[in-house]
Amino acid sequence: MKCTIIGCGGAGINIARRFMGKNEEGFAELDAYFVDTSRSNLTKDVPSDRVYLFEGLDGSGKLRVANYDTIAERSKEVLQAIKPQGLVVLVHSAGGGSGSVIGPVIASELLKKEVMLVVVCVGSSDSRIEAENTIKTLKSYAVMAERHKTPVNMIYAENSAELKRGAVDKTLETNIVLLSLFFSGENREIDTSDLRNFLNYTKVTSYPAALAHLDFFSESISLGRDQTIISAVTLTDDATSSSLSYPIEYQAVGFLPEKVKSVSQLGLPLHMVNVANYFHSVVDRLSQKVASVDEARQAVVHKTIVSRDDDATDLGIVL
Repeated sequence: MKCTIIGCGGAGINIARRFMGKNEEGFAELDAYFVDTSRSNLTKDVPSDRVYLFEGLDGSGKLRVANYDTIAERSKEVLQAIKPQGLVVLVHSAGGGSGSVIGPVIASELLKKEVMLVVVCVGSSDSRIEAENTIKTLKSYAVMAERHKTPVNMIYAENSAELKRGAVDKTLETNIVLLSLFFSGENREIDTSDLRNFLNYTKVTSYPAALAHLDFFSESISLGRDQTIISAVTLTDDATSSSLSYPIEYQAVGFLPEKVKSVSQLGLPLHMVNVANYFHSVVDRLSQKVASVDEARQAVVHKTIVSRDDDATDLGIVL
């Protein structure tokens, strides 16, 4: 199966760029593209036919509203230029100004087309504006899922004081590799319908369309408080049990080809799961970050170094 990776904005491009020409036996065939408002995030090794630029724009400076109109107007044009095939993996930041708009706008168009879509999203709590942007990006996907009546499956990681950017990028890169393993088309007893039902779980479960967290677990699964598994795909071998210790409405089980097991040395069984009630705690935590910054700002009394005795010219120059 083919897997089209679309890196949007700086963070998305940095991650997607690592998959240019990276194809291995037993994994999905990867095809990487890049979308941005300027060339500042693109290196010389990125072919021009893999790039879509919103001409006339030059970044957003973390202001999501800055270029929204132009990006929204040209969203169909982006997909006409790229023509994504197979599984579409949309990679972008949630805390910036460009990727956090480009990604959701493209996602909305893809949901209309009922393609297989996974969003890979980098959140941030480094500053107030990044935390607020991340909240708005996550809420945008939740609204989209409800309006399109189609689940949005998201792999999420967050830049923070505890987890630096390099570690976050590496985690998401590993998750994209795992996606390409599950969606390779080479796993015995797993077909495209199984994978579609996993992503669009409303067809095979009682759960409503929502923003769901897509995650991977090796051997055993560990979930947070109030979280539950919506749907799962499990890869194993003939000697290992595929049973889950959690109640679940939909699970597809397949068997890895021998060539993959010997190369990756995976701990089996390997589970790909959609998790409900994951993003509530993320939004709550980020909202507390925004509130704490606002509280600290209110306690600061602004002081000026200019006095009434200072005589300034019409240009504002104090002589």
